[in-house]
Amino acid sequence: MSPKRPAPDDGVALVPASKRLNADAAAAQEQDGGIVVFSGGGGCVATTTPTVGKRQLRPSMLVLFFVAQVKEELRYNRRLRRVIREENAISQKRTLEVFQKSLDNACQSLVNHINCSLQSLTNRTDILCHEVEQLKRSNFNQRSRSEANQEHAAVIDEVNQEQTGVRFATCESQGQVFQLRFLNKLNPLVYTKDKITAEDGAAIKIAIFQNNQIVKSGPLSSARIEILALEGDFINVVPDNWTECQFDRRIASFPQGPVLGGLCQIKLQNGEASSSEISFNVPSSKTASGKFILAARVHSSDKPGFRIMEALMNPVVVQVYRNKLNRNSDCPKLKDEVHRLKGISRNGCRAKWLKDNQINTVEEFIKALNKDEEKIRNECFKLKKGNKDWKDTVKHARECDLEGNCKLKSFRVEEEHIELFFDCVHNLIGAQFRECYVAKDDFSSVQQDEVSCLKKQAYDRLDKTKFDHEMKDNYPVPLSSAMNTSIGGGASIPFRDITGPNPPHFYVAYQGDVTQMGLQHSQVGISSMGQASEPPLEIPESTPTGVNNTIPTNVPQDVSDEIYAELFAIVNYARLNP
Repeated sequence: MSPKRPAPDDGVALVPASKRLNADAAAAQEQDGGIVVFSGGGGCVATTTPTVGKRQLRPSMLVLFFVAQVKEELRYNRRLRRVIREENAISQKRTLEVFQKSLDNACQSLVNHINCSLQSLTNRTDILCHEVEQLKRSNFNQRSRSEANQEHAAVIDEVNQEQTGVRFATCESQGQVFQLRFLNKLNPLVYTKDKITAEDGAAIKIAIFQNNQIVKSGPLSSARIEILALEGDFINVVPDNWTECQFDRRIASFPQGPVLGGLCQIKLQNGEASSSEISFNVPSSKTASGKFILAARVHSSDKPGFRIMEALMNPVVVQVYRNKLNRNSDCPKLKDEVHRLKGISRNGCRAKWLKDNQINTVEEFIKALNKDEEKIRNECFKLKKGNKDWKDTVKHARECDLEGNCKLKSFRVEEEHIELFFDCVHNLIGAQFRECYVAKDDFSSVQQDEVSCLKKQAYDRLDKTKFDHEMKDNYPVPLSSAMNTSIGGGASIPFRDITGPNPPHFYVAYQGDVTQMGLQHSQVGISSMGQASEPPLEIPESTPTGVNNTIPTNVPQDVSDEIYAELFAIVNYARLNP
C-alpha cells in the first residue's frame, strides 16, 4: 500500500487539475479573494494570499491581465480601423458620386452648347451655300457673255488676219513684200539707263524695205515706227512667218513700268531713221529666258491695208547699271601690266615666269592665251583645267577693254579658199568661206573643223602680220586703198562689202541687168566673185586714172544721184579689175 499523503497545512486548499482554468478565471474576477492557483510540474498548487488590506495579484497574473488588455485593445483598434475604412470608403463613394454628377452636368452643358453652335453653323452654311449658288449662276452668266464676246472678238480678229493675209498674199503674188529691218546689231551686253547703241557705238538704224529695196517715196517712207522689247525666246517659240497676234503676245511687260524708256517712236525720212535716245528700264534677269529682243513695227495709225513684217534685233542681256560701274572699275586695259589681272601678284613666281616669256601687258597675255592656253596654265600657273583660280584669271583677262579698236588681221589659205579674221588681241572673229563671210558664233560643225585646223598655223604668223581690215557693220572691210574706188567727192565703196552676205540695197536691186537705169551696154552680169563680164561704160581715153567721173546724160530721172554714183563705182571697179 502506498503511503498516505500528508495533510495540508492550515489555509491551503487543494485544487484539482481539471478546475485550474476555472480558478484562473475566478482569480481574475475576484480581486479580494484569498486563493490563487497556479500549476506546477505534476498538478495544481493552491496558495492563499495574505489578507492584509486588499488582496493583491501575483506578477504572473498581472502579466496575463496585461496581455488580455492588450489583445482587447488590438481587437478594438482593428474594429476601429475597419469602421474608419468603411466610413472612408462610403465618403469616397459619395464624393465620386458628387463629382460624377457634376461632371455629367458640365458635359451635358458643353454638349448643349456645341449642339447650339453646330446648329448655328449649319444655318450659316445653308445661307452661304445659297449665296454661292447665286454667285455661280451670276458668274456663269457673266462668263458666258465674256466667252461670247471673246469668241466674237476672236472671229473678228481671225477675219482681220485672213483679210490681212489675203492682202499680204496678194502683195506677194504681185512681187511686193514690205518689211522693216534693223541695219545694225546691238552689243550682246547692255545696261539699264544706258543709251542703246549699235556694236560700233553708232545710233540704231532702221529702214522699211520693199522687195529688198528701201522705200524712199510714198506714205510708207515717212511712217512712224514704234520701238519695243520682246521676250528673249521669241525666235525659238515663234515661227519665221509669225502673225501680228503672235508678235503682240510676246511683247515684254512688267508691273513696275515699261521695259523701254526714252524716245520709243521715231519717224522715217526717205524710208530710213535712226535713234540713240532709247534705254532699258528693267534688267532681263526678270524674264524666263534672261534676255530681251529689241523690235520695231509700224505705228497702228500709219498701218496700210497690207501686212508689214516687224523688225527684230539680236537677243541681248540687260544688266543693272551698277554692274557696269563695278565692271568698269575692275576692267583691265590693254596696256596695263600683267599683274593687274586676278591671280597674278606683282612679285610672284607667275609674274616672273610671264616676264621671262616676254608677256608684260594684259594685251600680250591675251594673245598668249589665244595662241597656247595650255602652256600658260601648266607651266606658269601649274593648275588643272577646271581650277577656279585659273578660270577667274582667264575671265578677268578676256573682260579687257579693247578701247574701240576695230582693226583686224587676216590669214588667208588659198588652197582651202578660207580667210580667217582676228581682232587686235588675236581673238578669232569670223572667217570667209569662198567669198561668203560667217561670224564665229555662226560656224557650222564642218566650218568649225576647218577653222580649227588652220588656227594654229595662223597664230604662228599673226605676231608679224599687220592690220589689213577693219570691222564695219559686222563685216570685215579691207583697209587697203587698192580695194576702194574713189567717187567724185572722195567717198569710197569697199568692194568686198558690196558682194558680202549683207550687200547694200543698191547692189541687191541692180545685181542683174543694168537696163533699168538706161545705161549703155545693158548686158552686165556681176558674178559672185565681184567681177563684171563686160565693161559697162566706155572710159574716155583722156581720163588718166582710167575712171570715168562723167555722169552720162541718158540716166532716167527717177534714179537718185547716190544710187547712180554707187553703181557707177562698181562698174568702174570691175573695169579696172577684170
